[in-house]
Amino acid sequence: MARIHHLPLHLLLFALPAILFAQDQEKPWEGNWHSFWRGGEAAMLLTQEGNQVTGFYEPGDGAITGVVEGGMLRGTWEEKGARGGFVYTLSAKGDSFTGNFGNGEYWNGKRVDELLPDYPTLSEEDTPREALRTLLILGTAAERGDVSAILLIDRYVAFEDAEQSVRESRESLARYFTLLRMSTVRISRIPDEGESGRASYRAYVAGTDWFHDVEFVQLEEGNWVILIPKDATTDVLISEALEASGSTSMEEYFLSRRNSPRGAMRAFLQGTKTWKQGGRARALATMNLSQIPPRIRTTQANLNADYLRHILDKTGYMIYEEIPNNPHQLTPYVHFRHAEGNIAIGAVRGEDGTTVWQFTPETLAALPQIYRSMLSMPVPEWGFQEALSGFFHLRNFFLQYFPGLLSPFFQLEIWQWLVLLFTLVVAFLVSYFMGWFFTTLLALTRLDQVLRDQIKTRYMPSFRILVGSLYILWATNDVGLPPWFLSMTTIPVQLLVAIGLMTIAYRVTGDIGRHFYRKAEQTSSTVDEIVTSLTTGLAKTGIILASILVSADLLGLPYEGVIAGLGVGGLALAIASRDTVANFIGAAHLVADRPFKKGDLIEVEGQLAVVEEVCLRLSKLRRLDDSLVTIPNSRLSDSVVVNLGKRRKRLILLELGLLYQTPREKLDEFVDELKELTTSIEDMDNEHFIGLKGFGSSSIDIECRIFVWAQTYGVYIDRKHFIIGEIINLANRVGVEFAFPTRTLYLSKEESGKHVR
Repeated sequence: MARIHHLPLHLLLFALPAILFAQDQEKPWEGNWHSFWRGGEAAMLLTQEGNQVTGFYEPGDGAITGVVEGGMLRGTWEEKGARGGFVYTLSAKGDSFTGNFGNGEYWNGKRVDELLPDYPTLSEEDTPREALRTLLILGTAAERGDVSAILLIDRYVAFEDAEQSVRESRESLARYFTLLRMSTVRISRIPDEGESGRASYRAYVAGTDWFHDVEFVQLEEGNWVILIPKDATTDVLISEALEASGSTSMEEYFLSRRNSPRGAMRAFLQGTKTWKQGGRARALATMNLSQIPPRIRTTQANLNADYLRHILDKTGYMIYEEIPNNPHQLTPYVHFRHAEGNIAIGAVRGEDGTTVWQFTPETLAALPQIYRSMLSMPVPEWGFQEALSGFFHLRNFFLQYFPGLLSPFFQLEIWQWLVLLFTLVVAFLVSYFMGWFFTTLLALTRLDQVLRDQIKTRYMPSFRILVGSLYILWATNDVGLPPWFLSMTTIPVQLLVAIGLMTIAYRVTGDIGRHFYRKAEQTSSTVDEIVTSLTTGLAKTGIILASILVSADLLGLPYEGVIAGLGVGGLALAIASRDTVANFIGAAHLVADRPFKKGDLIEVEGQLAVVEEVCLRLSKLRRLDDSLVTIPNSRLSDSVVVNLGKRRKRLILLELGLLYQTPREKLDEFVDELKELTTSIEDMDNEHFIGLKGFGSSSIDIECRIFVWAQTYGVYIDRKHFIIGEIINLANRVGVEFAFPTRTLYLSKEESGKHVR
């Protein structure tokens, strides 16, 4: 029941007709209003008869009188110690008004359906303990703008300065609430009775030795209220609390206390209330998820937030002042003890030395069991009703339509087992449907039947595995599986996803590489066969390494450790395979530098050979005698490579020997004619060096150094053959003869006579 009996009688008299006629369109001002102005707010009850409007507002026991002029209400307000005028303008929908006090200060409002909703946590007992407990609950609600809480607060307070105005009383109450927010109380230790109509309770500032006394008085009506001291006294207490906590201002104090058990609890609850408006990150930041495997952390975080919020709602209305706000306390704060585990908030020290207060891993692990043990307890009406995870949406569905399936069965509920079975069947159907869809799309392409069959054979199994596994991962996110069960089922499915992706990527890379290799073979494109082959090989190697790292991560092996193990623990293996690694690096250098391409004639290590293929580890060369030579890429990249295939022009070096008996004029004529000959022949370069070289043993030598434009060795031989033939013709035409090695013996007469017979 709503605590309407705590309102003044005259307010109740006006509340009843306001509730009955709130929807009367002929009385647009009649009803319940939540009004607010700079520094204050109040609940307002208005009734309308014709163009006359009267009403009251609380707190302040204020009276309203006005006259309707079209869509405007003009009148006066009056409360203890103050009065003035106002002007309101009604919105087109009639659900809000905009106005001012007449002096320019705004006074706006909005229509509310219910003035005093039920507060089931408010006790009917009149004791000092219940008075402070209720005041703290209403204070928290008032901070959220709950107009009903604002109406009820006056019931639980009395002011030491009874002569102050209503506005001054509100300011005094706000000051005192600030002091209470700085304090830590224990509701169970507040006295439930007093002596001579007075009682007190000592509230502390956590982490200090400073305290202040909360005073209670019993009114003549018999109810207990908190005595609000004078402003000067409250200000002194606040200053002492700031000094004891080492803060110089209220802003500094509350900022320093934000990271504390109380701050963590407040951040979590407020984050869940604004879950879809950005509160999710704030709520999850208060949970220590370090013990949950990263691959299921997102799913479990949402589920844990749902569990925790439902448990906290069922344990009772949250009074933040009961939770210590000391950021430096050494022990965790235990908020709720249960046979299945505790709800605790502990300090976590980060790598940068800062401390963060979060719900402990032990708390998160115990949440499902605690929640199941509290299933019979309903979520209170004031509790948080919206589900934060798909699990609770799904479970609420079965709770509403099939409650019998919520019975436990082998660590899970029956409906969870049924959903898992259904998921496997649907995953199988989805994978085959997507395979059929892929095949249908493939049939619409212009590819020939043989190629389509090859694609289906190579890709269809991996594609179906990938689709089915992805569906299982998606569908099981909302089943609410325990972490151990989720890890046990998720790891194999995630491995299947990784295998499917890596297999498809590996085969796509190979097919693309083969396509470009064939293109390179058919064209003179700059993308030659060697670059295509090496790039494809390196890409495949990268895919294999990535699959190994992903698999290690899924199996719980930190890939950072795997990499470190390869660098440190695998030092012997690295030394043994240094040549292989060097060959891979050499292949990368050949791709980057591109000193030759397939078909080039090169000279390396004193051998002439044609490049046939460059693999990841070694290169294959074909010598001119048709023998195949393999050279490790590390040696090839470090060697001096003479690329004869990249010569712009080729040198023909001839040394012509003429008889010593050749006259000088014939020699000059032959050289001149030879120069003209070389410049007139097609594909010959104009740059040539021709002239007498010297005296040979058997001839007068002429050096002929000429260049021919020939890209291949065969063309070079053909042009050289033609030029030599033309030189022979030229010698015959000029009338000179080529010398050949001869020897003339001169014998003396004496020796010649001795040999005459």
